[in-house]
Formats: sequence, structure tokens, C-alpha cells
Amino acid sequence: MFFGGPDRRQSLGASSLNYAPRCKGWTLFMDEQMTLLGEKRKLAYQVALVRALEYELEGSVAHAGAMLTGFSVKLGEGETLITLRAVLAGRNQIAFVGSGDLPSCLLKVIREAMGDKLRWKDDKYVKRDV
Repeated sequence: MFFGGPDRRQSLGASSLNYAPRCKGWTLFMDEQMTLLGEKRKLAYQVALVRALEYELEGSVAHAGAMLTGFSVKLGEGETLITLRAVLAGRNQIAFVGSGDLPSCLLKVIREAMGDKLRWKDDKYVKRDV
């Protein structure tokens, strides 16, 4: 039931309730706002990627308690795998993170490292521990 009862709804009329979609100025304003919002999101995404490449990757792994010794990227169709190599508690460790594309995968590595969610395993291809 509409607030104010059925009499109130009938007295307002349909045209006064639906004025926004009919107003061209309002629609143009909302289109501009959505475009600006999309541009701000793209810019924020690009800034996050630059930060990730400059210093956040190594810093986030250090936050997880490891010293990054290297990483590799494997690109495939619709998938990316980043392999992190680090020294953790004096032992060589490896962690894998996958995602759909390279930027998303890089940001996922940082998110997981900052949240202590990386799953480290012994690196069996390293000759000796540090």
C-alpha cells in the first residue's frame, strides 16, 4: 500500500511521480556523472597498478614475513599465473596466484600478501636453503 493511502496516490497523479525520466536535462546530467565515475574508476585502477609495480609487490610480501627473491609471470588465454619466490624463516618458499588477466593478478597478489593469505610451499627446485 502506498504511503498516505490510495486516495493520496490518485491525487498526485502518475505524471508527478515519474518526472525524472522524462526530463532530458536530468538524463544528460546522470549520463555525465556516470561517465565521470567510470573515468575515476579507470584512473584509480591505473594508479593502483603503478603503485603495485613500483613498490607494493615487494612491500606486501615483506609484510607477509618473507623476502621476495623473484617472481615470474605465465600468460595464457584468459588466465595469468604469477609465481612468487621468497625466503621465509630461512627457507626458500614459493607461492602461486592466478587470475584472469595480468593487472588483476598483480593486484590479487598484493591483496593476498597484505591479508596473509598467500600459501607458501617449499621450493623443491632450489638447490639449498639460505
